[in-house]
Order: sequence, then structure tokens, then C-alpha cells
Amino acid sequence: MFAKSIDYLKSELFNCVMFTIASHSPQLFSDKTPEVASGELVYASCLNSLEYRASRGKSRPMVILRRDGGQVRAVGLTTLSKFRDGTPRLPIPNPAAQGLRGPGYLWGERVTWIAVIDIENHLGWADLALVATIENYMRLTPSDRAALARYREKA
Repeated sequence: MFAKSIDYLKSELFNCVMFTIASHSPQLFSDKTPEVASGELVYASCLNSLEYRASRGKSRPMVILRRDGGQVRAVGLTTLSKFRDGTPRLPIPNPAAQGLRGPGYLWGERVTWIAVIDIENHLGWADLALVATIENYMRLTPSDRAALARYREKA
């Protein structure tokens, strides 16, 4: 009897968590397959072990800079306007043009590597104002800059 009660509670908790994720992140359950190309906005799982040592990964919107085999260089986006220490984050231009429902910010000034397998869904394409913000603010490698330049030429 007690084991059945625990299983029921686990099931209910799982359903509540999945409902919360779906209501806050409808993109997670879309059927849009990512192209994994420069300038693409995707939903992907990434780690933030600098701020959260026990981090196991969090799904967030990201802008792909370039692909290198099974990995991509990407820039994370967040809804948090400040870092943990209170320093303000850089707002992204035109959040609605990026498919966001409210204000968005660059996750930080460093670019991150994520595995292609951790890319979940296609959200859209970065507009040129966001690309310019990334180019001006982020610490990019020459290869990152070249990939964004190619994207700008096509856009």
C-alpha cells in the first residue's frame, strides 16, 4: 500500500514538472528540426558550472556561431537581467524578432561549446542586430567571426 502511494506521488510530481516545463518552454516540444547552422536560434542543453558547480545542464535558447564536427560554438540567451553578483547582463535587441516572449539577455561574454546531440529544437534565425551585438560584445575567435560574417552575407 505504501509503495503504491509513493509511486502515485512520483507520477503526480513528474506530471507537474512536465506541465511546468511545457508551459514555460513550449519550444521544447515543437517538431522543428534544427539545421545546426551559423545564426540559427535553437533550444539546447548546456552547463553553467561556473555559477552553479553542481549543474547538470539546463535547456536554454542559444545562437549557433559555427559547427565543428559533433560540437557547436554557441551563445546562450537568458531572461535573467543580472549575474549572481548583481552585474547587469547585456540586453539583446528585438527580443520578439528572436522568437522570445519577453526581454532577453546574453548569458555572458564567453562563447560555449555544446554537443550537437544536446540541441533540441529549432527556434528561428538571429536577426542582424543580434548578430552585431554578439560580434561587439562576445569574446570570439577568428573562426567564430568568419562564420558570423558568412551568415550576415546570406541574411
